[in-house]
Amino acid sequence: MVGQFLLDNLTIIAVIYGLSFFVIFFAVVLQRGQSANFELVNTFLLLAGFGLLHGIGDILFVVAHNFGGVQEHKQTVIQIARYFLAGSFTFLYLFGLSVFLDKSKQKIKWSVFAAPVITLVFFVITTNPFDHIIETQVIYRLFLGFPSAMLASMALLKMSQRFRQLNLRGIVMDFRGAALFFFLYGIFAGLFFVSYPNSILVLGLPVQLLRAAAVIGIAFFTVRIMAVFKL
Repeated sequence: MVGQFLLDNLTIIAVIYGLSFFVIFFAVVLQRGQSANFELVNTFLLLAGFGLLHGIGDILFVVAHNFGGVQEHKQTVIQIARYFLAGSFTFLYLFGLSVFLDKSKQKIKWSVFAAPVITLVFFVITTNPFDHIIETQVIYRLFLGFPSAMLASMALLKMSQRFRQLNLRGIVMDFRGAALFFFLYGIFAGLFFVSYPNSILVLGLPVQLLRAAAVIGIAFFTVRIMAVFKL
């Protein structure tokens, strides 16, 4: 009963979901010039890029499916939305990578390793040569979204260790909270291959609602993390 009611109001959930990403973006950008830890803020700018592009992509999906127009134009908007989502996952991947790699040689090594995968994903989104085998969204969710979210989760846990050594329990819990919600986001957004206006029920709830809850959790802890370093 509850699940069906939420499915009937999926558009509202989708809008809330998309807007939640902008909170992540503004939480970082608005604190950039007021932070006492510029290294951390510069790292989090990649997370801001993730929030901005993902938010735009999700809103474009809602616009494409809720406003009338020529079918060809609708498909163009959907295609653009896919590019924004794939681009957001790339920013998320770079965020996680920047935390783990400090030496320039390692950065080059891992960038070279990841570049072909990212290029292939964007190629598939553009041409979709495997449409008869696997859907486009499966490609960018499974091969970009899921690993990027998992890497971001591990990166936040690694960052928390730095503050744990300083016995700053509050900020450590904030980093761990963000890591947990990124892990959940990776599961719900990366392994459940469905996009608006379609949905499936997971734990009796639309998967978009679970994604939205995860993103709201990420936004909440991002705001707390950035506020700690405010001058």
